[in-house]
Amino acid sequence: GNYVLASCDEGTLATSNMDTQKIKLATARSRLVQVINFAQDMKYSNTPGKRPSFYSSSSSSSSRSRNEVIQTNILRLCQEFVQYGDSKHVKALEQDLTGQISEALSRDDWYNRWGRHYLYSLARAHVLQQCTNFKDPGLQIYATDKFSIVRNE
Repeated sequence: GNYVLASCDEGTLATSNMDTQKIKLATARSRLVQVINFAQDMKYSNTPGKRPSFYSSSSSSSSRSRNEVIQTNILRLCQEFVQYGDSKHVKALEQDLTGQISEALSRDDWYNRWGRHYLYSLARAHVLQQCTNFKDPGLQIYATDKFSIVRNE
């Protein structure tokens, strides 16, 4: 059948093709959350990993260089998504990344007004694997039948 063999110390572990797809999706989802969190850390800080004060001052050139780093990470993740397969779920995550996520990070005024709240909510929804809205394609992966019925009414 469709088995992928992975060597272990004590023997081999057989996983189905379906399990492999689930692992790829979980990895893609995890990487998306990492990129969102990194972008938020970078947005107004020179020190990644240290959440900055919302009101910290920054020069436009340093803001521009941070935005370039953020956009580079987004592009890298888009390229990385290719290795996770051609599933509709991975494509939905990529739509989120190239759509609303990129838009939220593209302008400082948008980020300050709504982007930081949106990105936090989106990342949290992916961590919890919950569909929290009707809009984001990546979150529709987690929609229950009941949610889908209400959405389609």
